[in-house]
Amino acid sequence: MNSYWDLALNNETARYVYRILAYKILMQNPKQYGFYLRGQDAYQPLEYTNITVDSTINDLYAFCRQNHVAYKYFKMANPELRGTKLLNKEKKIYTFRIPTSNSYSYKHLIEKLDKPFDYIERL
Repeated sequence: MNSYWDLALNNETARYVYRILAYKILMQNPKQYGFYLRGQDAYQPLEYTNITVDSTINDLYAFCRQNHVAYKYFKMANPELRGTKLLNKEKKIYTFRIPTSNSYSYKHLIEKLDKPFDYIERL
């Protein structure tokens, strides 16, 4: 099978291909399709501090509590961590991102926006 057309997909799955293509075309030239976005309307980078670790962490939950960060947000910021511990027999130095206390807060993210609805260009 060398082509999308050769795949045996059900109707629901097959529609995803067209949706993805539509998003790709839209994102390549949003103004052509009536979308006028300012740079500040895009997702802003989340705020982090970095922490280095050179030893084994037997319990990431406890590590997160010690660093005053929710386990969920720590895992989101460091997707390379797969399990609930870090075995470091070679004493390698790892650098992890610790989200600041407000970086994942909806209220904090909304407050960072100027005027959330000013991006709509009036005709």
